[in-house]
Amino acid sequence: MNSIHEELLIRYLQGGSTPEESAIVEAWELQSDENRKILEHFYFLLQSAGCLKVMHEADPQTALHHLKKKIRTHLLKARIRRTMTMVQRAAAVLFIPILLIAGHLVIEELQEARRYVEVKTNPGMVSSFDLPDGSKVWLNSGGSLKYPAEFSSRMREVQLKGQGYFEVKRDEDTPFYVRIDDFYSVEVLGTEFNVSAYEDDHLIETTLVTGKVKLNIRLADGRLIQKILSPNQKAVYDRDTHRLHITTVNTESDTVWKEGRIIFRQHPMEQVIKVLSRHYNVRFEVKDPKVWQSELTAKFTNEPLPQVLEYIKLASDVKFKFKQHSRIENDTLRVSVIELYK
Repeated sequence: MNSIHEELLIRYLQGGSTPEESAIVEAWELQSDENRKILEHFYFLLQSAGCLKVMHEADPQTALHHLKKKIRTHLLKARIRRTMTMVQRAAAVLFIPILLIAGHLVIEELQEARRYVEVKTNPGMVSSFDLPDGSKVWLNSGGSLKYPAEFSSRMREVQLKGQGYFEVKRDEDTPFYVRIDDFYSVEVLGTEFNVSAYEDDHLIETTLVTGKVKLNIRLADGRLIQKILSPNQKAVYDRDTHRLHITTVNTESDTVWKEGRIIFRQHPMEQVIKVLSRHYNVRFEVKDPKVWQSELTAKFTNEPLPQVLEYIKLASDVKFKFKQHSRIENDTLRVSVIELYK
């Protein structure tokens, strides 16, 4: 019991030893303070090697080879009592700084990984900004985009809620992902596209303007659907039915919102109401089911809401009445409520 194989010590410290092997190591450790200190040194070596391996992504076999070499060296020195003090002092000089540096770098990396920026757009407004890689984003009313302060060298990923238009800077070595949730993401290299994915909407719409994107849709049963879009294609995914529909469209209708414009081309009234409620930060109450049967074709550029409603009245015979006007009460903005009927 005066000596022990280093492989057994490694398994013990990594939690992979059998109960019998653990009993052997623990009995050996209790024989002397020298054995206990040797075991402590091995523990520090394993921790240091693990930290350095994670940070530098070292080859596991090479790291294990170096670790075993160091362990054998310490076993040899540990057997020579006259040099034991020097070995311990050398270990204190070498391993403690390594652990401190490694710990500092790991903590620094974790802190960096937690550094995210989140941009939110107030209802009725549109904002634009640049991402760390130089890509440009327009964020529509009531939307939010979360992204890291610095992208990694392997992947660029942002998290979108609401509607966003992206001009992605091309980087073939670092793909760009727009993640909606755990089940839906858009993968691109360099392109321009629009994504609409409001949390209160069961549809996710992706419209490609230029370039190429790939949709990654993970179903509840674990299956992965992947579809590649070409320019002027629009994909509509229903979160409730899990159905994906791809059509060729005029992309202008889905992208002019970033310029303060609205275009409807025979849009059903349900979609018209949804767009106007977000653009003007109002709430509509449909009092007559016949309203849903109407369609609208129109173009608006920064017109005030009453003027837009007057046009809808003329074009589709859908009447409106302001039930409640916007006002501030107790520092809280209460949005307008507009009744629609025929």
